[in-house]
Amino acid sequence: MLMICSFPPPTTGQSHINAVLRDGFRQTTPSFFFQNIGPGAVAGIRYHLNRWLRVAGGVARLLVTKEQKVFLSSEAGLGVVYLLLLFSVARARRRMIFLHHHAYSYITRPSRLHRMLMSLTGPNCTHILLSPRMAAAFQDRFGTHHRCVVVHNAVFVDAPLRAGCPDRQLDATRLKVGFLGRLEQAKGFDDFLALVDRLRDDERFHFVVAGDHEQTVYREDLRRLSAELGARLDLRGFVRDQEKVRFCADIDVLVFPSKYHNEASPMVCYEALAMGVPVLVTDVGAVRDIVDESSGEVLEPGPELIGAMETRLRRYAADPSLLSEEQQAAAARYRHLERLGEEERRQLYETVGGA
Repeated sequence: MLMICSFPPPTTGQSHINAVLRDGFRQTTPSFFFQNIGPGAVAGIRYHLNRWLRVAGGVARLLVTKEQKVFLSSEAGLGVVYLLLLFSVARARRRMIFLHHHAYSYITRPSRLHRMLMSLTGPNCTHILLSPRMAAAFQDRFGTHHRCVVVHNAVFVDAPLRAGCPDRQLDATRLKVGFLGRLEQAKGFDDFLALVDRLRDDERFHFVVAGDHEQTVYREDLRRLSAELGARLDLRGFVRDQEKVRFCADIDVLVFPSKYHNEASPMVCYEALAMGVPVLVTDVGAVRDIVDESSGEVLEPGPELIGAMETRLRRYAADPSLLSEEQQAAAARYRHLERLGEEERRQLYETVGGA
């Protein structure tokens, strides 16, 4: 099997999942090779040059390898041009293709290039989607003749987070509200800051932000809020590994008001649930297959969003027992999704590694 995908660096949800699958395929697939088509830790002209050179390397591997199975990872935006090139060569070589979908935008608003790609997939392609809702939406858009399987992202959460937080303690005098991700408008950080402004006069609320606060366009807003809130605003910077575990252990609820058009099945929601943290998330992608009514709330984006988040957080602050129940439900929700994902991933390894 030949896997042609983007791997870290940079580390994104998609490149992280690709790396975990690569390690799994190494152990379960007798003949396994991979080609990295990621840009690496570069920017500007070098970013595009690196991508083209690595995609050209992937095409060359397709032309010379005798491997009959090819594993590709979806691309959004203009990245679909790379995918079309790889897919066309794989089809011409009569390869069996597995296409792992990580973006939702081309399901809701497919471009001409994505429609062209889906028309090329044919019967020798297996589409890997991230939830039943996403699989159903994909088939509604592109036709039920496509062969689809589901693998939940729950199984790609790092092991320290999957271990959970058994000793979580509630402080009835304060509620710690967290944000984890890129501090940009697409991820809803502007809405998070508006929420902080709404709650800043209530001493019960504390805020913990995990993200690069020195490079964000909102750094002046954060400096202002730091001066006003003092210790009630905790800026952690970029977190990973044990730092991410500590972040999730330190917060009571996660707010993730994403507006990102490619959001499909965000890892941050799974990571929070794994640590017993309820999630307030906007209705993007397939999040309704992750967060249910017992483990947080899926909120409609729009002008009423800030007020809806504020209302929910004030309920938690007024009734710590409600928050405690939802924290336990969040951990249980993750265990359920984890069991589903483990069986789905096992079946994927068997399918890819089989004859």
